[in-house]
Amino acid sequence: MPLVTVTMLTGRTRDEKRAIMDGVHKAMVEHFRIPDHDRTQRILELEKDNFDIPPGKSDRYLIVEVKAFWGRSVDAKRGMYKAIAENMAALGMDEEVTKSPWVW
Repeated sequence: MPLVTVTMLTGRTRDEKRAIMDGVHKAMVEHFRIPDHDRTQRILELEKDNFDIPPGKSDRYLIVEVKAFWGRSVDAKRGMYKAIAENMAALGMDEEVTKSPWVW
């Protein structure tokens, strides 16, 4: 049962937050082969004063953390990272995220 934490600035709609969580979950179902009903996710919304965003990034910047049991293959992890990045890009996140070297 992976635990997902998504950290972002406050201000996104309920639908946007649901779409983000769905995108992460879809990637884990596909690449970690967890059951669809196995969802343990949380969103941490922070005020701008409490969240340093890297230079050049927009207020839509977010951090996705996945804590999972040890033992998944490198291919499964890479596939999940890539799928999360692609799913976030489909939601309008910065296109640069899908070009990050850690994704490939």
